[in-house]
Amino acid sequence: MLAISGDERFSNTNTFWSFWLVSNEMDKYAAEKACQTERPHGNFYKSKSCEGWVKTWAQILEDCRSRLQFFQEKLGYSADKASGLDYLKNTYLKYLPAQLKKDLV
Repeated sequence: MLAISGDERFSNTNTFWSFWLVSNEMDKYAAEKACQTERPHGNFYKSKSCEGWVKTWAQILEDCRSRLQFFQEKLGYSADKASGLDYLKNTYLKYLPAQLKKDLV
């Protein structure tokens, strides 16, 4: 992360990098860096060109579960396998080879 943010080849680009460190668990040092009061939880570094995040898989899954629950409650929508497959067929059928189209229609 620091190598890229300090590399002159990227200094004049309009690019912002997000680096994620993901693990099953954090040691004490990583946990302290993830809990800085002036930053969102997990954000351990931020500059004008990049940011660094550290999270456990459990935190990522919980964040996703929370977002899913929020959307389900606010939109009154619950996805199921059949509606997901219908969406994929309607959206991407035109890109499939003829043999696959025949089997799906």
